Amino acid sequence: MLPRSFSHRCCFCRNTIPPPLTPPPFLHVDAQYRHHRKIHVKLVRELEKKIGGKLLAFMEKHSPFCQRVLLILEEKHLLYDPKLVDLTNKPEWFLKINTEGKKWVSDSDIITQILEEKYPIPPLVTPPEKAIVGLKIFSTFIGFLNSKDPNDGIEQALLSELSSFNDYLNENIFAGPFVNGKDISAANLSLGPKLYHLEIA
Repeated sequence: MLPRSFSHRCCFCRNTIPPPLTPPPFLHVDAQYRHHRKIHVKLVRELEKKIGGKLLAFMEKHSPFCQRVLLILEEKHLLYDPKLVDLTNKPEWFLKINTEGKKWVSDSDIITQILEEKYPIPPLVTPPEKAIVGLKIFSTFIGFLNSKDPNDGIEQALLSELSSFNDYLNENIFAGPFVNGKDISAANLSLGPKLYHLEIA
């Protein structure tokens, strides 16, 4: 069963946070859901350092947001060292990882933007007009899981979002199998894990 409390957050450790790209190409969660999310995943990396030539990734294995970042790493063919962390029982070494007092970048949107800026090849940016495809599916699904009123319309809203997404894919089937046609992009890498969690919930 899918946990009812999910986070859109991962973590990088660095001294400064870069300004967001305009428009943000990896924005796949609406403002209301963003406001209510909690930390569920940690992906840590000092941007100016590498550990043995690899990125060091701390993750909670069941989070679709962590899975999203890992898909970005895979598509960009970046070496990384995955470390599973139980955030309900954090190991001592994990608690000591940010001893230098650096700021946490705690949003998977920002992390994927950073990866795109630092490693632009292959490009995964979704064109702005396509970045909204499937945008509200997961936040609507979380609303459905948390709903206590069977007549509040949230189930129909979820079905409507899924139907619209399916219609988009059918209407653009000859352009290619992905949201961005023949090219995989950040939109697919964000939606894929979320749709998987919808299926297994």
